[in-house]
Amino acid sequence: MIEPIRVTETFKPAKSTQPRRGVFIFDMGQNMVGWCRLTVSGPRGTRVTLRHAERLREDGTLYLDNLRSAQATDVYTLSGKGTEIYQPYFAYHGFRYVEVKGFPGEPTLATVEGEEVHDAVEQHADLTTSSPLINEIYKNVVLGYQRQLPQHAGRLPAA
Repeated sequence: MIEPIRVTETFKPAKSTQPRRGVFIFDMGQNMVGWCRLTVSGPRGTRVTLRHAERLREDGTLYLDNLRSAQATDVYTLSGKGTEIYQPYFAYHGFRYVEVKGFPGEPTLATVEGEEVHDAVEQHADLTTSSPLINEIYKNVVLGYQRQLPQHAGRLPAA
């Protein structure tokens, strides 16, 4: 048995843009595998849509061609009861950019956070050498292993 997936890091957006009216793009600063935590308040029945992508088009909108038929989309319908927090525990995406549409008002950088998830296998050793190149290669191998698509997405993350 292997450890279940867990939230291993939370990323705050590096910046946000508004390429079109009512369309907000949040840049998490790096590619990741996981989901977004949305903080929102508004009228009951308001639908907020989050779409995920790894790249942007030149006009600042999401580049989705590489997803083919995959939607990479989460939709949350507000209850209208104060501040609400939404995060989909049973779906994850590979992304750097998140498009938010239908948001009641204008979102801030605190509106969306990226929750990175992967198998929570404990690291038992580390490597540092006198070679900056070898150190960077090692770091990339570890990050690549950690950020591969989780194997056990159906399990709830530990609280």
